[in-house]
Amino acid sequence: METVKLSKLEIENQYPRCGSLAEVITRVEAKLWDDLKVIYQIKLNDVWLTAIDEEKIAVTNLNEVSDLTIRAKPLNALVSENLTAVITWISNARIALDKSVEHIDQKDYKSFSTVLVPVFDGCKWFSESLLLLQEPIKKISCEVADPPQWAVLQIELTKIIQKMVPGYQDKNYQLLSDLISFELMVIFEKWLELLTQQDKLIKKVYS
Repeated sequence: METVKLSKLEIENQYPRCGSLAEVITRVEAKLWDDLKVIYQIKLNDVWLTAIDEEKIAVTNLNEVSDLTIRAKPLNALVSENLTAVITWISNARIALDKSVEHIDQKDYKSFSTVLVPVFDGCKWFSESLLLLQEPIKKISCEVADPPQWAVLQIELTKIIQKMVPGYQDKNYQLLSDLISFELMVIFEKWLELLTQQDKLIKKVYS
């Protein structure tokens, strides 16, 4: 972990061309990125910012800043944490999807919706996480596991979700059961294998 502490005077001396707090943080972030580190926590005027508070950065003038503390962690650690998160999500999603098919078989459609909707919502987070992971993986000088397959799986997942949405809206439960069992579960199994391989590649480089 690395901590960057800047007083008001240090900000003025080190970043004289910056006109806003956002510009200063962008400059610090760029230097840390070059050093294979990434910001994970910011303290402004002796107050640690939450994710919601960090929106203040864009509208905070430098004359309002008395001190700034930025904590950063190694980029490979962040990548590993995010990979673990998406792998765990896939495992949990597959369990939920198995349960959703059981609910369809039992004609318990209310329980089916209760189980499926969070997986649907999670697919957006999952897809966004995959997009955000690729550049950091390349940055830490670790090859992306099977790039063509990575791209193909992203497209296939999107297509499956696009087919499931109208099926859900039309309450076509047999179609949904087939899509879950023979397409969505299969694509998640492929993702699980690929991301597990990626995790092993990173651990090999940084072991």
